[in-house]
Amino acid sequence: KEIQFQIIKNNSINLGTVTSKINTTGNYVRATFNVAAGGEYKVRARSKNGRKYSSWSNYSSSVGTKPSSPKTITECRANSYNDGTVSVYLEWPEVTNADNYDIEYAINKNYFDGTDQTTILSGIEFTHYEIMSLELGKEYFFRVRASNQNGKSDWSEIKSTPLGTKPIAPTTWSSTTKA
Repeated sequence: KEIQFQIIKNNSINLGTVTSKINTTGNYVRATFNVAAGGEYKVRARSKNGRKYSSWSNYSSSVGTKPSSPKTITECRANSYNDGTVSVYLEWPEVTNADNYDIEYAINKNYFDGTDQTTILSGIEFTHYEIMSLELGKEYFFRVRASNQNGKSDWSEIKSTPLGTKPIAPTTWSSTTKA
């Protein structure tokens, strides 16, 4: 009369069971279970008739989800080099089941999600990256997302850093004359 499904995350975490009635007209069962991004999931099933249960089936093949979002950029700092170039170094925590990361940056926070005035760097394989050849005298805004074969995560929160040079010490000029 019913089919019971058991959902397993990452080969070890039992997320629980869902029981669904068999549609005898079409001879099928439908069950829905919400899962979080950032995991591999598999399912097994058994039939249920009142208090009687069959044995569990073999597990299905694992199905992955898009990765979860990197929570934050943990380091966002400007670097300057002796040759006059400047860069921004970014670092973020590793995301489980991410194959690589994307960084998006702009000179105005309002440019995200609505203009083509941003730059996206894709396919970054590590949890840190240094962006070179940025323009002095501007503040840059950054965000990161994870991606895998199942999709892309949401973007992290936005971090920013200004790029500039230290100001030159002011000079004083004075003139004295005797009258």
